[in-house]
Amino acid sequence: FQHITTAALVAEGVLILIELSIVAYALYYAPAIYRKLKERIVPLPFALIEATNTYMKENVLLHALLQEVLVMYYALLGWRKKAPSGYTLYKQSMYVPVMIMILHAVVLEAVAFHWLLHDWMPIVAYILLALHIYSIIFVLADMQAMRLNPTVYMNNTWYVSFGLLKRIDIHRDNMKAIHEGITVDKEDIVYFEAPTFGEEAPHFIVELHERQPVQFMMGMKKTVRYIGIQADDASLKEAMEQTIQRGNMECQKN
Repeated sequence: FQHITTAALVAEGVLILIELSIVAYALYYAPAIYRKLKERIVPLPFALIEATNTYMKENVLLHALLQEVLVMYYALLGWRKKAPSGYTLYKQSMYVPVMIMILHAVVLEAVAFHWLLHDWMPIVAYILLALHIYSIIFVLADMQAMRLNPTVYMNNTWYVSFGLLKRIDIHRDNMKAIHEGITVDKEDIVYFEAPTFGEEAPHFIVELHERQPVQFMMGMKKTVRYIGIQADDASLKEAMEQTIQRGNMECQKN
């Protein structure tokens, strides 16, 4: 048992050293990354990954660090930002009411657990309190990220994100067709849609020429062929169809 404990402590120490080295490495390149971000055109979540990958090798721990940077940025500074123009994916859904209910539940749970445990297990009580506080910060950050990052088209690319949870950039050349009402294997599609009353099919599905990864939290990815989108404005479907048509026309000219 003692050997197992020692091995666990050594493994934890090595992991902490790796994390600290990544943080130090990121801080070393932070000025250059910041200068690159000031010149950004694309939405911040995409630009941050792109700028960081310019100077640092992509890895899961780095993505976890960048996730926390985005959480703190949107939670603390997002409130004073004005939402840019674009196509939103949440206003005609239950997203905001659901997030408010989650906030209320987390606050009540934090108070109840801390009150029950602080006399018997104070360390556990404070750990749970810290986790609840982080949960509140994350929910607030996700709401601001959703508001400040609508779906936009620039540089011949559609930038589609759903708060801090997932995002994808689809270049015009990889867009094959737009579908409605088709059935797709769940392993081959990711949906960008907010909670609604009951089950509702996405407004449309984007089919890609080649499979492409969707970026999730903490560096996780899923490679798919289809993207399901439920937009507040039906004109997003028309805009994407026009993008495909323009791409096909340019291909024919070439």
